[in-house]
Amino acid sequence: MTQPIPLTATRFTPNPSAAILTESEQCEQSRENEWLLEIRVRPEDVAGFKQDYEAIAETWPSDLRTTRDAVALEDFVIDAAALVQKWLPRDVLRRVTKFNSDASQPSALVIRGLPIDDDLPPTTAEGAQIKVGKYMSETWLAGIGRVIGQPFNLRFGPMESLKTGGLGMLFKDILPVLSEEEKVSQNGSAAYLDLHCDYFQCVQECWVHTLAFIGIRGDPQLAGRTLLADFREIYKRANSADIELLRAKPITWRFGPRPEQWFSQLIIDGSDDNPHIYLFDEMVDNFHQVKDLVSGDPDVVAAYRRMKVLGRDLALEHGGVRLEGGDVLLLNQRRVAHGRNGFEAKYDGNDRWLQKLYVNEGQIWQPHGHSPWPERVLPYVVRKTSSLHRHRTRYVFENTL
Repeated sequence: MTQPIPLTATRFTPNPSAAILTESEQCEQSRENEWLLEIRVRPEDVAGFKQDYEAIAETWPSDLRTTRDAVALEDFVIDAAALVQKWLPRDVLRRVTKFNSDASQPSALVIRGLPIDDDLPPTTAEGAQIKVGKYMSETWLAGIGRVIGQPFNLRFGPMESLKTGGLGMLFKDILPVLSEEEKVSQNGSAAYLDLHCDYFQCVQECWVHTLAFIGIRGDPQLAGRTLLADFREIYKRANSADIELLRAKPITWRFGPRPEQWFSQLIIDGSDDNPHIYLFDEMVDNFHQVKDLVSGDPDVVAAYRRMKVLGRDLALEHGGVRLEGGDVLLLNQRRVAHGRNGFEAKYDGNDRWLQKLYVNEGQIWQPHGHSPWPERVLPYVVRKTSSLHRHRTRYVFENTL
């Protein structure tokens, strides 16, 4: 075993190469939408990343893919952050660091051209993927997530990856599954996945402030895209009467048959200049059997439906973001909703494959929280009141793994 890369100041020295494209070089979408910025990293700027990755990867446990040792996973996240801080070009690193805090930053940031694994397996059509080989894509995603805040995952829903332990406990694989082709789900393909915000009903210590995606393999048909709608743009298109209703009266959702499986939320809060709009995808497959999924004042529910149509129209006009291997997409969930268009999966091993990571701003180990350090797989804890700052009633839902 070789020695690990030295923990010296050079490990944290930002790469000075500028990677932000000039206005003439940016793609048309970036010029037309102030809320989306695309950056391409030049190959020469990250030419030494693989060598440093190989050196430090030799110090990780051989069972990192499946281990349930939370300390080993924490060490991986720390090392990943160090590599990202060294190899992301300085201007890109600054943007990532300020992504959630600086109001002048875009709502969505795309970083293209990061080096990932050369030994990728075929895209499976059977469900939870175990990506054998190197962990380069996970290293970029975990490291970028740690620069922004604290990477984590939630125990909720069909979490097959949690059963494998290891890196599968942190990262969600998003790929077309043959048995879910027509379903409205992250592993569906033919069906449109409506605009939504992931887990906005959670309490602060497990709230998803940033969604981070990395492309493992792009859609060969060039059709599969992540759709986006900026809240400020939706707000501009909404009529004043709907805005007034959605700021004044909450809507209640039920997400299961038990009496306590509900949450209530004002659809709009925040300022007129920086509104926060809460969108939920009521069509996802596991909610089809829930009676009265959405309830509230009929006028408010109708206004909410109109708001969703505005967002959908905006997302389709924009056209979405297509990720290839090594492309990262960061979404500020206070400012943008996401979905996915329908596309044709071939199930031939070459289909679209992304990995997803949740990032909290840093509150996951609060003294009053539900998980101690260094646990990053958190219980799903729902707040019952409308404001993120006024949650008092909580209910914890745990999966048995």
